[in-house]
Amino acid sequence: MTGTAPPQVCATPQHFCSAAKENFRHAKSIAELEALWTGNAPVTAQLRTIRPELRTRNAVHDAAVLENLYRQQRTLHEPEPRETQASSEVYLRENTAVAIVIPRSLRTAAHLKYVASLPCLVCGRSPSHAHHLRFIQPRSLGSKPSDEWTVPFCPIHHRSLHNTGREEQWWQINGMDAKAEAERLWASTR
Repeated sequence: MTGTAPPQVCATPQHFCSAAKENFRHAKSIAELEALWTGNAPVTAQLRTIRPELRTRNAVHDAAVLENLYRQQRTLHEPEPRETQASSEVYLRENTAVAIVIPRSLRTAAHLKYVASLPCLVCGRSPSHAHHLRFIQPRSLGSKPSDEWTVPFCPIHHRSLHNTGREEQWWQINGMDAKAEAERLWASTR
């Protein structure tokens, strides 16, 4: 990242969010990630006020998506060098590129089979499905969260949860800590 490129102004807030996501994917170090976030956090915070309708299909505001991706990338950033990729940094503020990184998704068929063999968390029925907790980990288009974030659900409760569209709220209403349960199940197969 160099400071010589001229700033590029995004025409729309949607373009800003897209550029932010794309550039976060190319952050090469934690220092670069911090600089990118620090320079663009004020714009991200303003999105809530000036464009409250910017929401995902799950009714999560785009500013929250950007903030969550930053926090997760900060936690998950790996110090080893990544594969060389063409950089496509977009300068939105003076000499500061936007960046957001999507965490890797782990795929483990054995773990999914184990989770599906357990009774439903809500009612205890079997057979179960391995439900991926969508609110824990941001997803790229068309991909599920990592298999480590799965819990057993009977078909009835699985459909009920997907029909609500607000998974985090569904878990709160039902008084369950899905994240803790998924972590416990993941630990038992590792």
